[in-house]
Amino acid sequence: MRVLIIAWYFPPWNATASDRPASWAAWFAKQGCRVNVLTSKKNPAFHGDLSLPLEPHPNLRVVETPLRLTRTPIAKGASWAAGSVAVLRRLAREADAVISTFMPWHIHVLGHLAKRANPRAVWCADYRDLWHDYDFFTAARPWKRRLLRWFEKLVVRPADLTTTVSHPLAQKLAKTHPHITAEVIYNGFPASLLNEEGPAARIAARFRERAPVEIMYAGTLYSGGYHDPEPLFQAIASGKWSRPIRVFFYGASARSPVVQALREKYRLGDAVRTPEEPLPRAACVAREREADLLLHLGWTNPKMDGVLSAKVFEYMASRTPILSVGAGREAAIGKLLEETGAGACLGRDVEAIRRALDQVVNRGELPEWYCPNREAILRFTRENQAQRLLEILRRRVKDGSPGKGGASPLKSHSEGGPEPVQSRGKAESSINAKD
Repeated sequence: MRVLIIAWYFPPWNATASDRPASWAAWFAKQGCRVNVLTSKKNPAFHGDLSLPLEPHPNLRVVETPLRLTRTPIAKGASWAAGSVAVLRRLAREADAVISTFMPWHIHVLGHLAKRANPRAVWCADYRDLWHDYDFFTAARPWKRRLLRWFEKLVVRPADLTTTVSHPLAQKLAKTHPHITAEVIYNGFPASLLNEEGPAARIAARFRERAPVEIMYAGTLYSGGYHDPEPLFQAIASGKWSRPIRVFFYGASARSPVVQALREKYRLGDAVRTPEEPLPRAACVAREREADLLLHLGWTNPKMDGVLSAKVFEYMASRTPILSVGAGREAAIGKLLEETGAGACLGRDVEAIRRALDQVVNRGELPEWYCPNREAILRFTRENQAQRLLEILRRRVKDGSPGKGGASPLKSHSEGGPEPVQSRGKAESSINAKD
């Protein structure tokens, strides 16, 4: 099978969003597909860190087309897309399947043009984030949401299927594009990252040494009612601890005014650490394995439910207990952590957070909710998720007719991922209660 992947984020650009299409390209090539990737020529002046490796393979070819309006960063993506149409059409005519992975928006425009250049190809419109229905960008702007919805429906209409990172987001896609089947392909983590050593012995040894308890946060912190770390600060400030607690915020979160304000409010100056220097990816992975607890901030705004970042899967691979604050058990992150046993969503329950801290800090034990299921965690490797997408594409190509909204059998997580959302009729009617 010949596959064309259209991606703005791609190695060597060392951005989290590059991992998703890169894992597909590498896995498809290893499985015998001939893979072309259309992306922009990388420029460190705009893309920053260009250190993300991509293993070469004879079946994999990366086609980089140049940036055009290099002095106007906002328009550089759209101008790159406009200048890449001729190359795109040539590559599309050679493809059996085309994947365009959003965002930014011009990637799906290129997917649309690829489908027009080769109507027989199966076009998969992938959504790492939603488009018009992404509340973080369109909240309080109903006119913008309506305009983007109209444009999105126009652009994506010819697609044969959509994919996204969680079941709640697939539901939303099914409502936006009722004639297209929506499938869930999680972000996942590279299988090589899985830590085979459990944390019990490490936590017990640190307790005997009376070492400070270290809690680590390595994600982005969104203010404005989206993320709320306050319950953790409140639990730490109100508890009695036999050892010091240190909460480390790395990356952009270290500069968050929310963290600074909460540290002052609860007088946790020495307990909350905000290192100024960024943590390289390899160092971050090592640090996650050394911590006692990993802090995850769930979306407190229910409109953002289903936005599962790649970071939570990296957390899962570390085998360090994940303490998720903000969202509850009923959220997508809560179901994911409950299924894998890798952590728990404690929402804003300060008492529950305090109990978990008591077990780790005062008793040197694992939290009672930590019971990792190795097989369940392994289902979320990048390789397994790429294989699931490959099987979906092969079925569509083998059928000889891309088709829209065709019924597909429900699949449970135990079969490599959640069930696809059938778009015809009410999307909720085809959702298994387990999800």
